Amino acid sequence: MRDPLILPLILTGWRHSIHTAIVRLTLAEKGVAARFVEVDQFRTPDAAGLSPFGMVPVLRQGEFTLYETGAICRWIDEGFDGPALQPGDPKARARMVQAIAIMDAHGFRPMLRDHYGAGVFALAEGEPPDPARVSAGLRAAMPVLAALDGIATEGLVLSGPLTLADLHLAPMFAGFTRSPDGAAAVAAFPALHNWWQRQAKRPHVATCLAPLPDH
Repeated sequence: MRDPLILPLILTGWRHSIHTAIVRLTLAEKGVAARFVEVDQFRTPDAAGLSPFGMVPVLRQGEFTLYETGAICRWIDEGFDGPALQPGDPKARARMVQAIAIMDAHGFRPMLRDHYGAGVFALAEGEPPDPARVSAGLRAAMPVLAALDGIATEGLVLSGPLTLADLHLAPMFAGFTRSPDGAAAVAAFPALHNWWQRQAKRPHVATCLAPLPDH
């Protein structure tokens, strides 16, 4: 570990949080241990350990506290020993950042909040699904999938050595493809589908996101 303090890491998150899953996956692939403290930000919005915006994940080491998933994952990669998770080539690194930005800005809400959250996850929670949101989310996902398919086809990232882009996208696709329609949508994009098939077989990907609730 590069940090001279060698203090334990504490990750505050929620087992069903996609962004918590991203951090847990990054820690696992980097080979860095952290104690997990679970907080459901939706049921206990005033709980200790949340970010100033009432969100998870939050990663702590001693008096140093960091929130926002992208910042946390960069710190994990750059601050601790283990395999490098960012390309050395500037173009590949830029493409990695772009893939993450596409998913955060254009993919997370339609694919996870709407299609997955208002459909498969709502049913698992014992709540009625919202078919309009589910359908709208699937439609809005298509240009996102097309853009990511182009990146995977190009081959700078999403095709070779593991990067933060793979680790950021994989938990999101794990949730999205729990829906049969989501899985079928991904399958329509060959390069992206091949990427997801490879990622889904990685042991840590299979366990980073908790199983659906059993109400």
